[in-house]
Amino acid sequence: MSLTTTRTCSRKRAIPDRAINVSDCVSQSHALRVLSDATASLLVQYPLSVVFNRILDLVFEAVPADFATIMLLEGETQQPVLKVGRDRLDCAVGQQPSRAIVRKVVEGRGAVMAGNDFEEANLRQSPGPLSAREPGCRVICAPLWVPVGQGDPARVIGVLYASARLQTFREADLEILTVLANTAAAKIEITRLIEAGQEQRRLEEDLRVAAQIQASLLPQTPARLPGYDLAGRTQSSRAVGGDFYDLAYDGSLLHLALGDVAGKGVGAAMLMVELRSAVRANWRSGPLAEAATRINGHFHLNIPPDRYATFFLGRLCPDSGRLTYVNAGHNRPLLVGADGRCETLGEGGMAFGSFADSAYDEDQVWMQPNDTLVVFSDGISDAWPELGMADRELAQIVRDVGPGSADEIQQAIFAAADRRTTELPRDDRTLVVVHRLTA
Repeated sequence: MSLTTTRTCSRKRAIPDRAINVSDCVSQSHALRVLSDATASLLVQYPLSVVFNRILDLVFEAVPADFATIMLLEGETQQPVLKVGRDRLDCAVGQQPSRAIVRKVVEGRGAVMAGNDFEEANLRQSPGPLSAREPGCRVICAPLWVPVGQGDPARVIGVLYASARLQTFREADLEILTVLANTAAAKIEITRLIEAGQEQRRLEEDLRVAAQIQASLLPQTPARLPGYDLAGRTQSSRAVGGDFYDLAYDGSLLHLALGDVAGKGVGAAMLMVELRSAVRANWRSGPLAEAATRINGHFHLNIPPDRYATFFLGRLCPDSGRLTYVNAGHNRPLLVGADGRCETLGEGGMAFGSFADSAYDEDQVWMQPNDTLVVFSDGISDAWPELGMADRELAQIVRDVGPGSADEIQQAIFAAADRRTTELPRDDRTLVVVHRLTA
């Protein structure tokens, strides 16, 4: 059945203009209604899971499908991953999308309609997009594509797939699903970007709180030690890091610690907290070598097998200037004398966490008036790539500052390291300076 529209010419003669098929009108009206419904229902911002299910609702309203699914391309190889699938009656999903059809849509970047009994070989050999002219078309699949930029081709982010058990699809169903897929793709991409931004903001807030917690674990003010000037500072290469230092004076001895957990970021920061806990529980009791052994045993028990931490542990008697220390695989601290000498402190043992039964040796040195102890992580020394250059440069900085304060020495060392690395530090940087005042 068709309707004929006419137009009248100047001679009052009716001239046929064109024939309009009623079924075409119905199909176009249906397509417009589906597009209108899709646009209206997808305007409101919902979580991605809700968006997926609303799109499937629209699929079932638009075409005579029994099963529908949304697949998105994910991973480095951009493989299609099923995100949601549903039977029309909301029963358990008993169908699976045809991998061959999905692959054809993704690679061909165009919609496909075919029989659900097509073999992969048939699809590979077909010269172009399959259409409703194929008998028994019971699968339709359209690409979800989003624009990339002016002059760039659209990017396929997945597919919208529908199948029917009893009915067959028509050309109009393919067109409607394609239109719906275009609208759905834009909504999916926008929702993903919004949720990624929200997740990024949540992560940034978590890191901000973690950085505050980590900062609270460090000494808030330099320990006050009669006859000495102290300074300490840590600078993480990320929001949080794996370096830490600690200074505590118990009225008799100054307890000093500086550690560097292998790795960076949140993982290293978590292990740093574990190491600090072990240190605080053991560093004041018994000989220092035994304390180091206990710290190592506790740390090894509570970390993954591929992690470790270099560490320097010291006890300073302020009256005599005697410094007892253990170096667990750490950069050798420098004891720079007022007379220009420079001594490195390397006695100790393996890095903490390397082996459960590691034993440690301790050694002693004496700090004289105007002597300066410089303890640092490799984030400082790595600014000088040549072997031994860092020790020479750091010792010279101490000499150049002269009788200045520990804080002045610390600032000069950080400034020198910054000058040698114009970008952000590649590793966490931590420094402790202990300067013995003139008697």
